[in-house]
Amino acid sequence: MIKRGILLVLLIITSTAILAFPSSQISASPSSNVDPGQDFSITVTGYNAGSYIDKIEIQRQGSVIDTCTFASNTCGTSSTDKCSCTKPGLSETTGGTSVTYSGLAYTGAAFFKSDVLIQVGTNDPPSFTSINIPSSAAASHPFDISVTASDSTGIDRIRITKQGAGSSFATEYCSFATTCPLSVSGQTETSSQTYVIEAFDKLDLSASTTRSITITPNNAPTITTSSLPDATAGQSYSTTISATDPEGDSFTFSLTTAPSGMTIGSTSGIIIYIPSSAGSFTVTVRV
Repeated sequence: MIKRGILLVLLIITSTAILAFPSSQISASPSSNVDPGQDFSITVTGYNAGSYIDKIEIQRQGSVIDTCTFASNTCGTSSTDKCSCTKPGLSETTGGTSVTYSGLAYTGAAFFKSDVLIQVGTNDPPSFTSINIPSSAAASHPFDISVTASDSTGIDRIRITKQGAGSSFATEYCSFATTCPLSVSGQTETSSQTYVIEAFDKLDLSASTTRSITITPNNAPTITTSSLPDATAGQSYSTTISATDPEGDSFTFSLTTAPSGMTIGSTSGIIIYIPSSAGSFTVTVRV
């Protein structure tokens, strides 16, 4: 007996899902060429590919440093629609290097990656634009020091230090300033003084120089009036005492020997007197 059977042919139909890959563009602002310590930003723009973009990653040397996520249809659905992700406040501190930043635009599991190479220039030390310090000053006389410096990464601080003892200050800092003005109180010693001047950039690279000032003795003033005019008894008498000072200091006048009733202006040097009788009188002026 021949048995007849039924041949069942099963047809398995498979379908292949076609992933739609987005595209991305990456850029650096203000430029991909930066100085050490200079701030820059990275912007990644993702373009749709038939399906919306849901995430953009920004990477530095393969490590994620920022992620922007987007709700459904936020970036649109057409291939010309886009979303952007920006990471500001970036900087590289090692000069003479190249660093790769990447932007990845995701649609589900599909993504597109684009790179930008950041070229970091070399870091030069700060430079002194101007240093103003007098060549000499009289003892007990204040003087001013002014230092101006510049650097491509910016000046972090300027430091002024007096070498040796006897100073009214040990170290003076001017932080986050390109110009450092300093008033030094009167120095009592009469000698040559040396000041070390340093400027530090924001990466702590420094430049230094020295300046010297000679402290000279503070000389006494000189009375230039050599004699006094005659006076008449019973009549008002007035005359002016003149004096000079080598350092241009102000001074005060006083009488150490004088007839009764005679006065002198402490700042003007004007002597006023009404003699009551005739005679010869000694007048001694101190300045």
